[in-house]
Amino acid sequence: MSYSSGAVRLRALEEEDVDPIVGHLAGEASWGMRGIRHDRHGPMSRAEIRAQVEGWPKRELGQVLAIEADGALVGFVEAEWDWDALSPSLWVFVVPEVRRRGYGRIAARLVLDRLFTETPAVTVQAWVDEPLEESLHFAAAMGFSAAGRVRRAGIRDGRYFDAIPLQLLRATWEAPRAG
Repeated sequence: MSYSSGAVRLRALEEEDVDPIVGHLAGEASWGMRGIRHDRHGPMSRAEIRAQVEGWPKRELGQVLAIEADGALVGFVEAEWDWDALSPSLWVFVVPEVRRRGYGRIAARLVLDRLFTETPAVTVQAWVDEPLEESLHFAAAMGFSAAGRVRRAGIRDGRYFDAIPLQLLRATWEAPRAG
């Protein structure tokens, strides 16, 4: 099963996708933005990252899809509902070299549309660590709004940083479609 819009296609993650994804997640440009459990702003071994990637959610708990653009793997998107099907979470990762080309936006829209049309979701959650302004702008452009702040969520470069939980309510997602 795949979902597509223009040149962007979401498809099931295949075994041959794992090594390229691990390689991108290991790169310095991805530190702190990997979308894996126990991520940190700093180096992680390929073996540590691979163990995380291979443990991605099972189908009944969520789904990770490869993002393809013009036939090339450019990232992944994860939707996870294991904690609460009414409030799934969303994570989008686009390879640093091809960011700001709209691939993440299209992938996120495809998954959000699916979550709000095919599941009982009433809100979709996401998290951004400060000071990632580009991630906050991306989330706002998708319709997400801040739902609080976790102070001193971690330490990066010798300073505390805050984590910002974000939410997109079904009503917000439906509003532009109502007219």
